[in-house]
Amino acid sequence: MRFSHFVALLVSMFCVWNSPAFDRGLTYAQAGGMAIAASDELRAENATQLLREGAWVLGLRAYLPKVSFAIGEDDRLSMLNADSFSKSMSVTADQLVWDGGRTSVSRSLEAAEIALARQTLERKARDIAEAAVAAYRSVLSAREMTSIKESGLESLREQRRIMEVELASGLARADELAEADIAVGSAEIEALDAKMNEREACLAFAGALSLEVLPPLAERVETERRAVLLDETAVKAAIDAARVANADLVASRLSIVKKEAEARQASASWAPTVRLTASARVSGDRYPLTRSAWNVGLNIDFSGPFLSGSASTGAGREPPYDSSANASAKVEPLSDPASALSARSAAVALSLERERYAKAVVLMDRTITAAAQKYALLDKRTSLARASVALAKRKLELMTLNTEMGRATRIEAMEARAEVAAAEASLVSSATSLIEGERALERLMDLGPNALADFVERIGRRANER
Repeated sequence: MRFSHFVALLVSMFCVWNSPAFDRGLTYAQAGGMAIAASDELRAENATQLLREGAWVLGLRAYLPKVSFAIGEDDRLSMLNADSFSKSMSVTADQLVWDGGRTSVSRSLEAAEIALARQTLERKARDIAEAAVAAYRSVLSAREMTSIKESGLESLREQRRIMEVELASGLARADELAEADIAVGSAEIEALDAKMNEREACLAFAGALSLEVLPPLAERVETERRAVLLDETAVKAAIDAARVANADLVASRLSIVKKEAEARQASASWAPTVRLTASARVSGDRYPLTRSAWNVGLNIDFSGPFLSGSASTGAGREPPYDSSANASAKVEPLSDPASALSARSAAVALSLERERYAKAVVLMDRTITAAAQKYALLDKRTSLARASVALAKRKLELMTLNTEMGRATRIEAMEARAEVAAAEASLVSSATSLIEGERALERLMDLGPNALADFVERIGRRANER
């Protein structure tokens, strides 16, 4: 995500929040955008980054000539000598001709630092959005858990009411009713805990969005959802996409660019600087000024580890009769011998950064492969959880039938109902883990939420076109 895209995201999310389409429910993408827009710290860092980029653009002034103007007047009244009146106007220009590329390298280094700071800012924005999406999923999961616990509690209460009637009719024992009371009490505690967890999740999510009350949510925990099929071609494409777009690898590449600029800067530090200077002056004792003079010069400065110094030459004329010329030189041996190692040190740092990037690419390939394998295992786990729910419901149906026929007790039926609630809770947990596993893959490729299916579909189309 480029910095311009990041700024556009802030604007678009604000527009979405204020649009009538928001009434359809808050999506994952909208929640992430709102969390970004609500971050005061991110907004301040964004403003600072924009100012820094603007300052870099204005730094082009270093390539242009430096021009200055001066005007002066010196009047002297003397009681012993003749009075003197002197007026002057002058213009001076100083133009960099060549500095061995130091100015360009310095700007390249600054640009690399700005790009790295921009990447850090964008990563922070992604982390904020991802935290909001995770809080969103926590709310959905907590709501599903609350629904399951409350539904199970209501079923147990119904069984307990039936048992109370049976006790009055002599068809149940008092100890069985006591066991039912214990089961209902435990279910009430679990339902209350689930409600408290839902409340905390909602507060955390609302806080991430800077809202007092949560809006309607468009997303759901889809327990029937199946994983996106990732074949060998899709995994390879995911690896290629991660190499290009993964935030960690992008930051590592920007670090290499910065180290390259530092190496060039260290190598160019010995190059001489050549500057061209020019000045013109008019003077006189009254206006209009009638005397004029001009001067043109060349200045050379060099600074190396073993020899540094400067040299200058110039020529001028003061019409109509006078001309001038000058030359000077200054040399300092062994000015800074230790700086001879700076270029080598920068080269070593660059080599180390490239090695780190190569290892990071290998690690990313392994991470993508492992994430894809884990995603497939989570899909199997969710399928098993769905089968477990079906079996638990089937057992409850049989147990209810046996209870009506007198071959099982109400307590056994209540236990079967509790098993159904536990299986449903396990299914919600597995489905949430599957979504998280899918999101982990999407984050590695810098994709938005629910974008993995579209990515795999595009890969399939390209493979068919070939």
